[in-house]
Amino acid sequence: MLTTKKLMPAFILITSLFFMWGLAHNLNPILIPHLKKACRLSDLQSAFIDSAFFVGYFVMALPAGLAMKKWGYKSGILIGLLLFAAGALLFYPAAAARTFGLFLLALFIIASGLTFLETAANPYITVLHHSAGLSQYSHAAAQFFPVVQWAGGYAGTTAGWLVYPFGQ
Repeated sequence: MLTTKKLMPAFILITSLFFMWGLAHNLNPILIPHLKKACRLSDLQSAFIDSAFFVGYFVMALPAGLAMKKWGYKSGILIGLLLFAAGALLFYPAAAARTFGLFLLALFIIASGLTFLETAANPYITVLHHSAGLSQYSHAAAQFFPVVQWAGGYAGTTAGWLVYPFGQ
């Protein structure tokens, strides 16, 4: 049986994934009015922002599960992080060109990465819990999510005011 001391770094890293996907989920609604303004979108077009994000979850759920089955949780986490990073990096050229389709692709790729992360992190934290008796910590990781939701909304609103002060 592995000790709590040896597994604590892995647990902290997995808990940080909860922070990352909570932040991504809560920045999305804040992104909509800014993209609507920057790309001059209609209400219908702006609805595609959330759609692109959640279609990524729907499309990638089964592939993520199959990847976990074939390669394991750690590989799934790495694939998720790579997809998340690729989607985030795609925001720069999308913003430079103000191309709505590129923003949608970036959001889809981010959501695909988050699908892999969530599919891997939840069972992996359970494995850590059973390996070293980390039950109190796994419950703490789940309780961390509401804090992240607040932080994501606050950070997104603050960033929005920095980019578009006073609604300009």
